Amino acid sequence: MESGKLNYYIYVIWEEDSPYYKIGVSIKPTRRLIAIQCGNPHKLRMIRKIKMGGRDNCYETETAVNEKWAKDKVRGNGEWFILEHKDITAIERFIEKARTPMVDS
Repeated sequence: MESGKLNYYIYVIWEEDSPYYKIGVSIKPTRRLIAIQCGNPHKLRMIRKIKMGGRDNCYETETAVNEKWAKDKVRGNGEWFILEHKDITAIERFIEKARTPMVDS
């Protein structure tokens, strides 16, 4: 990693035993999971963490995911979605296509 550059990740968190998934951006996704878990009485699990590289590409991709799967949102502008396993696979493929070239996982 170049000095002064941060790696951004798009993460997918699953609320166990439910159809609820959170898709978001963080430079420290594991810490983000811990922070979200504090406010949630249900067990949460990080199921995907995709290194995107730069900030702009990461946020642009997250916005595109939010727009493409908007019909599945729990709330109009939230980051929680009601999804099935096939949706997660499609989202992961969508994100992988948008990754900055040469970003290693």
